Amino acid sequence: MKARTFPLFLSETTFFPDSIGKDIVLIVTDDKAITLDQKEPLINYESEQIIVDKEEIISKEKIASFNQLFIPHGNQSTLTFSDGSVAYVNAGSRLVYPVEFGKDKREIFVDGEVYLDITPDKNRPFIVKTSELDVTVLGTKLNVHTYESEKQKNVTLVSGSVRISSPGKKDFILKPNEMYTLEDGQPAIETVNAYDKIAWINGIYIFRGTSLDTIIHTLEKYYGVKIDYD
Repeated sequence: MKARTFPLFLSETTFFPDSIGKDIVLIVTDDKAITLDQKEPLINYESEQIIVDKEEIISKEKIASFNQLFIPHGNQSTLTFSDGSVAYVNAGSRLVYPVEFGKDKREIFVDGEVYLDITPDKNRPFIVKTSELDVTVLGTKLNVHTYESEKQKNVTLVSGSVRISSPGKKDFILKPNEMYTLEDGQPAIETVNAYDKIAWINGIYIFRGTSLDTIIHTLEKYYGVKIDYD
């Protein structure tokens, strides 16, 4: 299946998580990128200003309608959208999102891992789009792990209900403590402990029956280092 591309306000984008250095980068216009040297900044879009760690950095009037956030390995961030929904963004991730959500839907684009706490709004479903699947919610808590560089994609539901759509496949409805996995084009659902999948937002990783390759790769992203092992 051909990968879907994110909508970009940039005509050409050369920034990717592995090539932007050690600092977090927030792109607000096609010629302005703000570098954040904090390890875990709090970014807030609820007011007329973009606020980082309680400091106003730029007015919404001066930026493009879509912004992009890049989190390099060794960093994390918390992003509050204009509607009050919160995304905890893990290392090596990229988000593309509107500065203000539209009247009929709330839509973001993810390459990486985010834990989302969605503000309920029955008139505006919240849609998480990735290269291979879409997740639609009204108000819920969930974890989306969909790095384009990784073979396996998964979505874990903490509370509420979500619908997962993927081109050419039937839709799936998740219940709390269920995880949807897509690997080699094959979808599957299993029962999990959702806390294990979201513990990373508290700096904790829990592995159960996980391959050493996956564990090492996860630690490399979290610490921003290269680990050699036999």
